[in-house]
Amino acid sequence: MADYQTLIKELRGEEVEFYTYSTKDQLRKKLVIKTAAFVTEEDLKKQLSEVTQISAENVQCTKMKSRSGESHSFLISVPKQVDIKNLKSVKEIDHIKVNWQKYNKAQKVTQCHRCQKFDHGSSNSALREMHQTRKTEQMPTDNHNPKDSRPETVPQDTEKIYQR
Repeated sequence: MADYQTLIKELRGEEVEFYTYSTKDQLRKKLVIKTAAFVTEEDLKKQLSEVTQISAENVQCTKMKSRSGESHSFLISVPKQVDIKNLKSVKEIDHIKVNWQKYNKAQKVTQCHRCQKFDHGSSNSALREMHQTRKTEQMPTDNHNPKDSRPETVPQDTEKIYQR
């Protein structure tokens, strides 16, 4: 561990561009807390530092973005030594009930199995019509399926056969 720290100090001192993975001691636990949109990051830091008995500098709180604008979710990052059960014991902040959730970092992008494009799935109903139109455009004109080759209406001269 000491070698790791000295190596990083030397590289930063020489202003060398490098990337390194964080050590297990530097990893942090991350949770998502959902509360009212008007709750500030400072309120969350203060309340969580009181409950977990760690300094407010070690609690990182970031307001998450949403598509519609103002979000009511915060990403809480604490040191690895903090007990999650102790952290989840906070049920309300400023008399507002909070909801804790596991943080799931999106590892891969959604890909449609029909068109193989990214950023949408096959369950997206708006794109089903687009997939169906592509499917009909790509179908061959001469179809060898006997059910599809039947005429839709009965010809006029065969009506006498059915009148028996």
